Amino acid sequence: MSDENVGQHQSLALRGIPLTGIINKEQAVEILRTVWKGAPDNKIMEAAILCRDFGLHPLMKHIYLIKYKTKDGDSWVTVMGIGATRLLMSRQGTFSYVDDTPRVMNEDEQKRIFGKVDPDNVLAITKLKTKDGLQAQGYGRWARATTVYGADKGNSAENMAFIRSERNAFSRLFPDAKFPTNVEVIDEQYFEALPQTVDPETGEITDSQADADPKATAPAAATAKPTLVGGDFTTFWTTAKERGYSPTEVELILGCTVPTWLKKPENKGKGLDYILAGLPEKKEA
Repeated sequence: MSDENVGQHQSLALRGIPLTGIINKEQAVEILRTVWKGAPDNKIMEAAILCRDFGLHPLMKHIYLIKYKTKDGDSWVTVMGIGATRLLMSRQGTFSYVDDTPRVMNEDEQKRIFGKVDPDNVLAITKLKTKDGLQAQGYGRWARATTVYGADKGNSAENMAFIRSERNAFSRLFPDAKFPTNVEVIDEQYFEALPQTVDPETGEITDSQADADPKATAPAAATAKPTLVGGDFTTFWTTAKERGYSPTEVELILGCTVPTWLKKPENKGKGLDYILAGLPEKKEA
C-alpha cells in the first residue's frame, strides 16, 4: 500500500470494503464517497456504475473524479486511467504495439491520412496487432496551446495525444468490445493520489477535496504552543514521516494540501513548524 493512499485505505478496510479485485456498485459508492468527498451524487453513481459494469476499482487507479472551475460554478467529470483502458482491452485477447508506436505522426503520415499537416495540434498514431495477425491503427490529437495536467511531473501534449490514439486503435482492433463511451482517459502516473480542484485555464491545482479526519486534532486547536516559523518542505516531510505520518495522513488532518493550508488567510504567519506542532501524537498499538 502506498503512503499516498494509506489513510483512505485504512478507513475503507475498517468498513470491510475490498481494496482490490471486483466490487459491486454499493462498494464502489462507498469508496468514491470516501476518496472524493463533495462530489455530487449523480457523478458518484455514474462512476460506481462504470466500476460495476466493467470490473474496475477506484483504488486501483482505474477511475477518477476531477472537479473543474467554470463560470457557472464547479463541474465534476469522470475520467479513466489509461491502465484501465489497457486492462479492458487485454480481456479481449493478446495484442502488441508495432512500428514504434504510440508516437508523433510525421508530416508525410499526416498528409497521407488527413490530407494536410496540422500545425495547431500534436497528432499521434498507435498501431496494434493481435496474436492472430489482425491489425488496426488509431489516431489522436491534442491542442498544443491547451494546458496539460501534470506538466510539472513530465506529462506533455504528446503524451495526451498518445493516449487518445491508443484508445482509438483499441476501438478499431476490437470493434465489438464493450467499452465506456464519452469518458476521457488520463495517464494516471501524472494524477495526484488525492483528488484536486483544477483550474481549466491555468491547469493550477488549487485545493484538495479530502476532508479532515474528524477524530484528528487540527493544528490550530493543538495544545502545544506552536512555533510560528517557516522551515523547508524537505525537513517538514522527513520529520512528519519520523513521527509516523504519511503525506496523505497529514493532508487529511489539515483538510487540504500543505501549500493550500499555508495560503489560507486565517493561517497567515503560521509556517511548517506550526503544522508539525499540531500533529496529534500517535499512540502505540
